[in-house]
Amino acid sequence: MRLTAAFIAHEMRVARRSLRCRVFAAAYVALGCLPAALAYSRREHLEYAAGAGAYAAETLGPLTLLTAVLAGLLSLDGISRERGGGAWTTATLAAVGNGGYLLRRWLALLALILPLTAVPPLVAAGLAVAGGNAAEPAVFLGPWLLHVVPVAVAVSALALGLGTIGGNAALDRCGMRFGSALDWLDLREASRSAVRIKALFGKQTGWGWDFPLPVSESGFDARTAAEQSLADGLLLAALGAAALGVAALYLRRTRPDVRPQRIGPDHPLRNFLPAVARLRQQYAPDPAPAPADLAILALALLTAAGAVALEVSRNVRYERLGERRWQVETSGAPAPTPADVTPERWRIAGSFDAAGRVALQVTGTLHNTGSAPRGHLAFTLDPEIELAGAAADRGRLRVERAWDRLGVEIEPPIPPGGSCELRFRLTGRPALPRLPFSLSQGGERISFAHAYERHRQARFGADREDMSRSFTVPAVSGHRVELTAPALTPVPRYNPWTLYGQQLVPDESFFPPAQIELSLAVPRDLFVADSCGGVSDPAVAGKAGRLDSRCTLALAELEVAGGRQRRLAGTAESTAVAVFPAHRAMGELHLGFLANGTRMIDEAWPGLSGLGGAAGRMVLLEWPGAEVHDRNPLRQVLLRYFDSAEAGVTVIGDLVFLDESRLILNRALAPERMVAEIVAARLSRRRRLNPEESLFFRQLFRALALERLGVGSRSGAVVGPLPPQELPTIYKAALEARYSAYWSDRFPALVAALERRAGAEPLRASIEELLAHGDRETDQPATFAEFAAILTRRADGPVEPLLRDFFLAGKMPEPVLEGVAFQSAGSGWQVSGRVHNLGDGEALCRVVLTTDLGPVETTVRTGTHESAPFSLATPHRPQGVFLDPDQECHRLVRPAGTVDRVFFQGLQGARG
Repeated sequence: MRLTAAFIAHEMRVARRSLRCRVFAAAYVALGCLPAALAYSRREHLEYAAGAGAYAAETLGPLTLLTAVLAGLLSLDGISRERGGGAWTTATLAAVGNGGYLLRRWLALLALILPLTAVPPLVAAGLAVAGGNAAEPAVFLGPWLLHVVPVAVAVSALALGLGTIGGNAALDRCGMRFGSALDWLDLREASRSAVRIKALFGKQTGWGWDFPLPVSESGFDARTAAEQSLADGLLLAALGAAALGVAALYLRRTRPDVRPQRIGPDHPLRNFLPAVARLRQQYAPDPAPAPADLAILALALLTAAGAVALEVSRNVRYERLGERRWQVETSGAPAPTPADVTPERWRIAGSFDAAGRVALQVTGTLHNTGSAPRGHLAFTLDPEIELAGAAADRGRLRVERAWDRLGVEIEPPIPPGGSCELRFRLTGRPALPRLPFSLSQGGERISFAHAYERHRQARFGADREDMSRSFTVPAVSGHRVELTAPALTPVPRYNPWTLYGQQLVPDESFFPPAQIELSLAVPRDLFVADSCGGVSDPAVAGKAGRLDSRCTLALAELEVAGGRQRRLAGTAESTAVAVFPAHRAMGELHLGFLANGTRMIDEAWPGLSGLGGAAGRMVLLEWPGAEVHDRNPLRQVLLRYFDSAEAGVTVIGDLVFLDESRLILNRALAPERMVAEIVAARLSRRRRLNPEESLFFRQLFRALALERLGVGSRSGAVVGPLPPQELPTIYKAALEARYSAYWSDRFPALVAALERRAGAEPLRASIEELLAHGDRETDQPATFAEFAAILTRRADGPVEPLLRDFFLAGKMPEPVLEGVAFQSAGSGWQVSGRVHNLGDGEALCRVVLTTDLGPVETTVRTGTHESAPFSLATPHRPQGVFLDPDQECHRLVRPAGTVDRVFFQGLQGARG
């Protein structure tokens, strides 16, 4: 131990005296602290709130690469200094082996490097606190311990080993693929940080808003971060361990005994072979290494082999998980639960802890409302949850499980009009494996089956995914609690699991309500709420540690969510608002409108209950994005390009999730859009919807609520003008559209046209009639065809052409004025012209002639590529002719070249 201390003291003394070491250290500290200093200087000039997470992200993102460079430079500098100074020769006189010398040398380097790596995070934390932010220590300490320190350890070992050897791994075996060992150094993130910092001082400021990047203030999850850091760094750690162990054979104690090679004077390579001989002598290992050196070499090689084996085992494990899920999704089994078997009472009791482990007792009653016995049931259950027991109050129960699907057979079957009570015991740690499929190749969130099949059938290694880079996202983590319904109970599945479209598993669309009773013991330091409106708040006496609630809700919509959020004081009893501590001021600034939320809901859709919902309370949670579990904080960026028309909320029962990215903006939130999302969610629950058309209905309800709140389409029924590259996205049928550009660019105008053609009240009454059918004993889902039939019967005007051409065919008319002429006719004026439809679909538009004493108008109907004449007479002097001046006609307006108005300029002519 004293010898190790002497090595450390010697290294510190040499570093203080060495100009190169001082320059390296100073440059490292300066560059490492620069992002935090710039973030602090820009804190008052941002369009969003940059908290402690932003300081940590900007500092720790490039710090990985800086640490790798520092560790490599200091290690190689020490090696070259000792080689040139003869320290290795002197070491031969000491009673220490080669391995012992190298290990002590490595520890001495770490004693110098690791304190330097701690300086930038400490400075960033100090500046965050000085900027008025509450700094969570784990946000700075966790990434430093789990990533920066291991990188310093691995790179210093690698550099020390390679530097000692003096010389310089590709793995691709058994159909596997491994990513680069240098991915651990985060080169891309460091380069992006440099670009953004450079933009602050240059003329081009396009990246200026991007520094500092706003990242989540939800906390830190050591488990997922450690798994990702392990996956990224195992190969580099293996190289470092192997290099350090092999280096023990190259620490020169004596001149190596290499047999000389005789070179004849007439040898054709006589000028080249002496150089080869010198290399043989330089790179010959120690011919008689000490036993301790051999032991260290064996240990290092075993460590390297263990690291590679662990990487391979991770690859195999996640490959098997992906294979299991793919086989289940492509099988389509089991058959779904019959729609006439509905849940009645459902009780869930138990607990979950801070580590994410759940222990639950579920008791549920199913009622057969049909006319035939039912013995087959199907449920969805989190794949990481263990079904410890299953029983029924009558007969026998046989359960077959595959991934997240349960097939249950009851013998004897449930008779018509009868009921059956099921009891389940659940244990485990609910989680979701996240496989490394990129979105550009049809990633997991787009279609897992498609993405995995591409990986599975890849013929070349480059087309395969590195499955060792997968990681598991737990339902309960340091960032958030997200216990969805399948993590709390087996959820009856009524829709078939058969893949459709782009190999997508269809969402559930039948949501029969059940009387739910929830009783959970929860960690005391967490804010937890459920979709029934229940709250377990650490700040409320008597509530801490328990979550108890009752409501009538579809089991598929049951969820328990929360985390480090804390409830805002001063909100109405019917609305519990919880935000992260760092965003308390932003929450108080932006969410005050919720006091008038009940009035806004009644205005958006009369007859719905207020914000409190059926249970009397709505819970609004600030919610981090899906990227929050990514190891690199710079990949957790909250402020993404988004459409300002989006509400940024997701509604599940009486839980409203508000995107953290919306709350941190300095501009006010749009309350109307949040209310519209709540209205759309509640209307969607009133009746089962056709799964292939559920997105359409949800968007329809949302758009109509916005219209009633006065924030509908800004251009009425008119679409455009749009950039040419966005035009293809609007030529879609409403029932087939899957892109956000369609819903933001065309659909609001389409709904405005429908509302003007049918009438606002008949349209709302048609939807009420459609959804009221869900109260009848029928398993038929609501469809667009049924909605169209009801609307055709109730509408004030003819809606069939509009529904046919625009909703079903995706056509887009483009009417323009042509040949407009103003002629004097006796004591008055005659104005004539044509309306030419340059596009597809029927256009029914008003043509208005304005005069000195009032307008004159007519309605012109044109079909696809048709031209229809119009003629208007007036006794007053004309001013101009306008096509659809109130924007009631659904049509496309291009950025240039569209003629929809012609002004009168006397008898000599007209000006368009």
